[in-house]
Amino acid sequence: MFAFSLRVFDKLDLVMLKGLGGTAVEAGFYGAAQNLSLAPLIFSGAVSTVLLSTMTRLLGEGQEAAARRMARDGLRATVALLPFAAVTAGAAGEIVAAIFGPPFIASGPFLALLIFAGVGTTTMSVANAVLTAAERPVLSVYNVAPLLPLAIVLHSFVIPRWGAIGAAAVTTSIAAAGAGIAAALVGRVWRVFPSWATCLRSTLLAVLVFAAVRLWPASGFWLLAKLALSSLFVVVGFVVLGEFDHAERRLLNEMLLGKSSER
Repeated sequence: MFAFSLRVFDKLDLVMLKGLGGTAVEAGFYGAAQNLSLAPLIFSGAVSTVLLSTMTRLLGEGQEAAARRMARDGLRATVALLPFAAVTAGAAGEIVAAIFGPPFIASGPFLALLIFAGVGTTTMSVANAVLTAAERPVLSVYNVAPLLPLAIVLHSFVIPRWGAIGAAAVTTSIAAAGAGIAAALVGRVWRVFPSWATCLRSTLLAVLVFAAVRLWPASGFWLLAKLALSSLFVVVGFVVLGEFDHAERRLLNEMLLGKSSER
């Protein structure tokens, strides 16, 4: 039920946009942006599977403290996606033009909003894995099922007035609300929450990197360089701001430099 509701929610805005009078061209631009905005779900698919299996094993072995830390870090990882989503939002027009061609640059404003909806959906998926490990999967259904009727009502009101950009705004707002509720449900079951420090760091880096990307127009090779350097800036920013503990910094060093920092 959770998976079905989430998949319907992912496509509901495009269906309603076309059903409420959107042109084929407008739907095409929106669909292109929608497809790119689903990229964070690749992250959630990988992380959710690992979380569920590992937390189930830890609980079976009586290691509740370790399982609780994994629950916290799973939510923390989704919060840390915000600056990377901001990179995409800042270069949204350039990204769609590079992938689909210059005529699709009109998809940029839609992608700039929908990429954050993808982060919200990812948070709900990760929270579902954490709640399932705690044998409380029905809470995920309580979270996501009400989003569908709410989305239908809001789209019916907004799309006739503001068109595709209104549809993207509704989807992003509802996904953000769903993510907040999912985090609250995990907190209720596991007594863990993403720290305010992580939330503040992610928000600060998201604002900075969005502004920097917007101020650096690029295409072709330079677009790839801009995206890579902006993402590296986010990682370095997290390190400088003290987001990672010693073990996490060592692991990050091994990943980036290909060598262990242990003596």
